[in-house]
Amino acid sequence: MGCRMLLVSLAFGAVSAQEAGDTTDTPLPITIQEDGADLSVSAVMDSQWRWMHDKGGFTNCIDDATAQWDAKICPDPETCTKACAVEGLTADDYSSTYGVSANTTALTLKYLPTGSRLYILDPSGQKYKMFNLLNKEFTFTVDLSTLPCGTNAALYLVEMEEAGSTSAGAAYGTGYCDAQCPRAMKYVAGKANNEEWASVLAETPEHTWKDVGPAGKYGACCAEFDIFEANKEANALTSHPCSITGVKACTGDEECGNKSAGLPGFCDKSGCDFNPYRLGEKNFYGHGADFKVDTSKPFTVVTQFITSDGSDSGELTEIKRFYVQNGEVIDNAKSTILAPDDQYDSLTD
Repeated sequence: MGCRMLLVSLAFGAVSAQEAGDTTDTPLPITIQEDGADLSVSAVMDSQWRWMHDKGGFTNCIDDATAQWDAKICPDPETCTKACAVEGLTADDYSSTYGVSANTTALTLKYLPTGSRLYILDPSGQKYKMFNLLNKEFTFTVDLSTLPCGTNAALYLVEMEEAGSTSAGAAYGTGYCDAQCPRAMKYVAGKANNEEWASVLAETPEHTWKDVGPAGKYGACCAEFDIFEANKEANALTSHPCSITGVKACTGDEECGNKSAGLPGFCDKSGCDFNPYRLGEKNFYGHGADFKVDTSKPFTVVTQFITSDGSDSGELTEIKRFYVQNGEVIDNAKSTILAPDDQYDSLTD
């Protein structure tokens, strides 16, 4: 499963082919509230999980059998960027292929493919929705009752370009980046990532090595803030800052980073996080009535971004977390593994 939903913004409408294919995307309309008013936005699927084929034809740009770029279509990044088209999705595609549906104010994710992502489009449908959260509160309600341990449903922000990348733009979910500087992105900084495309091994938590699929020469780095990464057993709130601003293409372990080799790269891959269980509160969040936050039922997650002077332009000084369930406000857990004077329940410097 492992669904990931990003809070950035997206667009819809016909775009030239990467380039858009023959099918115009039909994003899923939803309504959110901003400053107390309803706002009509929509959710769109990342281009990484769409059919990508030669422009005007039906040949995959990446061969399914070999997981390699077709050298005839994509001999180099520049040619490939012009020659490949990414298809739009119909409402039926969202439901039948990806298990995603929308109901006014809610998104339901039934069997979203592992690693896939949805983005939020602004009302114009031409850009990603940008969230300015200084001195603001971000709130959503979620039902994780069927999501088991070992999966990760994530709602997070990344510093993507507002208009996406390549000529297909935000409308087709282009331009992803995050603090892990992913090198498996088909397109990075608007160009095909088809150089040095090869399988990559990653170390698992059990200290074994697993083939995580092919990756190219370039990674896509940008700052990331994980508002909520969770399943029914555990959750984390994590800030991943970078030494760069905006999206930057990286090359090699020195820039992209390699935790196993002790190379940080441009971004903090581990991040500064708050995980109630790991910080000592083992009965705070979990499945059942024995936990303060009972994930067998829906609950609301509240995140506050507090500034030094209480203004929208002030310096961010603290990120606080609350939960609401059954009409009760539940304060965040404390880091009880630390000494009493050092315990905390929020993210600060």
